Amino acid sequence: MFRRNSFFILKALPLVIFCMLLSLPGFAKYSGGTGSEEFPYEIATPEDLVALSDLANQSDWDMYFSMTQDIDMGEIENFTPIAQDVNPTEPDHQGATFSGVFNGNRKVIRNLTVSGEEYIGLFGYVGTGGRVENLGFEGGTVSGENAGSLAGKNSGSLLNCYSSNAVSGSKNIGGLVGCNYYGKLTRCYATGTISCSNKIAGGLVGYNVGKYINLLYCYSAGKVTALTGIVGGLVGKNEGKISKCYSSGEVSASILGKTAGGLVGSNAFGDIYESYATGYAKGSENVGGLVGSNSYGSIWKSYARGSVKGKENIGGCIGHNYNGLVTRCYSTGSLSGYDTDANVGGLIGNKNDHATILRSFWDSDTSGLTTSVGGTGITTLAMQSKATFEDAGWDFVDVWHMPTEGVYLYPILQMKIEESEDEDFSSSYHSADINWDRYISLSELLRVIQLFNSRGYHTCVNGSEDGFCVGVDVSN
Repeated sequence: MFRRNSFFILKALPLVIFCMLLSLPGFAKYSGGTGSEEFPYEIATPEDLVALSDLANQSDWDMYFSMTQDIDMGEIENFTPIAQDVNPTEPDHQGATFSGVFNGNRKVIRNLTVSGEEYIGLFGYVGTGGRVENLGFEGGTVSGENAGSLAGKNSGSLLNCYSSNAVSGSKNIGGLVGCNYYGKLTRCYATGTISCSNKIAGGLVGYNVGKYINLLYCYSAGKVTALTGIVGGLVGKNEGKISKCYSSGEVSASILGKTAGGLVGSNAFGDIYESYATGYAKGSENVGGLVGSNSYGSIWKSYARGSVKGKENIGGCIGHNYNGLVTRCYSTGSLSGYDTDANVGGLIGNKNDHATILRSFWDSDTSGLTTSVGGTGITTLAMQSKATFEDAGWDFVDVWHMPTEGVYLYPILQMKIEESEDEDFSSSYHSADINWDRYISLSELLRVIQLFNSRGYHTCVNGSEDGFCVGVDVSN
């Protein structure tokens, strides 16, 4: 019996020794784990992220990862993106993509610096099947073409992620994602400053492309500026589908920047549902409080509250509507800066003969305009009457709500959040705790007070402590 047991012990000894060696710092890959769904690789240090970005470890890019603590990347001078573009001289992304699962576990990556030519971010390219969730970015800077804090390009799924990083570059610049190509963002937001020297920039996503709804319950609040090209508060150029999103940041394009919108700069063959913008929009041509240019796109049940300034094709809601559909929308912002012979309208600045505007309104008092190429101009008193919109067939059961008290008495969107098995955004964290550190900081507390004083208080999630929730209309 002893000899038989000794035989099995000796046979298993090499495996035991191998496992022990893996547990040692010099032999372990990352900070632990095996990369399986049950035992994901543990990411706990800057060195872990650097190792993950190493091309020698690209065979790991389809495996499971889990952040176990906040990571400060301040000592890393210039981080190389995970799934980087290995040949920037060639068009499109060259090389392997990240197709695994990266769970940030509501941890934060701070002081990340990434600068390069193209596909710049923590991930160069999150590919089809890739998933990144519950991850925050603070205090970092990202710059390049197709640049965003989380990903230069995304074709995967991003859930419950945010960034306050500053992002800059020449084309397809976004607070979280540079180019979202048939990927999906759910309950994500960005508050950092975005600046673009050339073509396309958005507060959350620079360029959005998709067949189905690919931006859902998202928002942006940072300032977005562009020297030329297209700029939007949430998305620069949209060829996808946006639903239940909003932007509150200022949008500014220089005299060379021809298209600017409070929510979306250019909506080309895209769809926008139940979304809104409250920020100031400024540009030269095709400037709108909600969308700068709507070309063959559809905009449903949305509104704009911000002021608009531009020179040509300026509208309170849409700057230029070319073969597009606008239905059940409204705007209340003032318009300025235009020449006397410019195309300007309270709701729509300009349109072609094949554009359609249905059941939509603008406030002729606050806009200072009584004319528009589409929609109906009515007084503030009529705009604040529920009967006005009910007579036009607006849905006040499932879509709209008419406030009866407060400083903002226009219709607002209910933005009901459907329950989902994997979307537990508010299940264990106070809704004011926007960086998920289980502490309510002074800035977070002041933000709640500011929202409350502006009537941004809603019972949007059963059981939420203060009623404030990301992705919900805070205008009442």
